[in-house]
Amino acid sequence: MIIERFNLKAQEVLERASRFAVKREHRFLTPWHLLWSLLSEGSPLRGALGAAGVDLRLLGIRVDAFLLAQPKAQAGDATTPINRSLERVFVMADELSHASEDKYIGPQHLLLGLLEDKEVGGAVAEVGGAPSASGMRDKVTQAVRSMPTAKAAPAAAKAAGKGEPQPATGPS
Repeated sequence: MIIERFNLKAQEVLERASRFAVKREHRFLTPWHLLWSLLSEGSPLRGALGAAGVDLRLLGIRVDAFLLAQPKAQAGDATTPINRSLERVFVMADELSHASEDKYIGPQHLLLGLLEDKEVGGAVAEVGGAPSASGMRDKVTQAVRSMPTAKAAPAAAKAAGKGEPQPATGPS
């Protein structure tokens, strides 16, 4: 199973997205929930998206709009399953981790996998000023590759995120 290959940081991202979906009583866990989690305060990937030219404020507004329109779970639903689009994101993240010869799937693989999603990739490209999702993917890939090492990442993320508004739904 792919989730078994998630490193601790990727597991935390998925857990935060899952909790958010459950608290909001959403029927499914979607790529938008995962993006919401990746945009959370302190995420080094916020800095990578900003460095790639993504307007984080506008992206937060897009994420909020999509999440507000999510269908609610039915009374009596015991689980919040992932939807098919998020399954594809996980498969893409797995392929990207293999291609980069990484043993585990990290948050950076999840972000790059999200950019392969038609809706999310298109929205990120639009608020990033890229002519296409593939152009945005290339810019974000470069920004992710130039991210500082794990020890320096928290300070860099904090510096990159200063002054950037969080999505209005905010962390749960």
